[in-house]
Amino acid sequence: MMMNKKKNNFLQDMALSSRERLKKNKINRSEESLLKACEDIERRPAIELQKGFIFITEIKKSSPSLGEISNPEFDLLNQADVYVKSGANLISVLTEPSRFSGSLQDLNDVSKSFPETPTMRKDFLVEPYQVSEAFINGARGVLLIAAMLGDEILSQMIERAMKHNMFVLIEAFDEEDMQRTQTIMSKSDVFRKNILLGINCRDLRTLNVRFSRFEELSRFIPKDVICIAESGITKASEIKTLSKIGYSGALIGTALMKSGNPQQLLAEMRLAALEEQ
Repeated sequence: MMMNKKKNNFLQDMALSSRERLKKNKINRSEESLLKACEDIERRPAIELQKGFIFITEIKKSSPSLGEISNPEFDLLNQADVYVKSGANLISVLTEPSRFSGSLQDLNDVSKSFPETPTMRKDFLVEPYQVSEAFINGARGVLLIAAMLGDEILSQMIERAMKHNMFVLIEAFDEEDMQRTQTIMSKSDVFRKNILLGINCRDLRTLNVRFSRFEELSRFIPKDVICIAESGITKASEIKTLSKIGYSGALIGTALMKSGNPQQLLAEMRLAALEEQ
């Protein structure tokens, strides 16, 4: 696997951990068996994201930088229910267990309980097998981190997602990632509408958040691509800023998980987005 050496600290640890989980899961279920099971699932139509600012709301119980972030009374399905009732377009579910306290069962439970709101598996995925894992657990999409993956494996994972009629959010951290992503997207032109570009303002070497990264990289956003701002978004005024500089949506996790009133916070953010349209 090719990995940018500049970003090989936290990402490398997560990739190694992901491969260990993958190895165990393959022992329990072969890829052939997994794909066979996927064929038995009724084919679902591709996600058509509505016009307007897209809100991807995230279920994230803990994080490496903050530790446990969910409230003491946290309930998985109650949190998802708040997101759905607040008009979330998508729900991102962390499935990484060691640093984010997530699981595929969380993804499965949310997907089954709220079938009308698409879910996305967020994890440190390294092989197509894990895309199919997401699909069989109800996800309509997956997040793939460009900095963790070489071009060939990234393309294979996108192809696997398209086989399952899933969308892909490709996460980028810098101009190099964005250029690579655009090249790969151009080669997958037939699936282009199902591929979103995400820009993360968190430096995964240090885990520090730098909101100004969104503006610095905004000039590289292709005009025909849905671009999602990720990390560090805490208030409605930031949604206004992101919309002004070319972002089509935001992935919001920590702020909603820590909020005493996530429904109100999301309502304020949605209103801010409407004011900029």
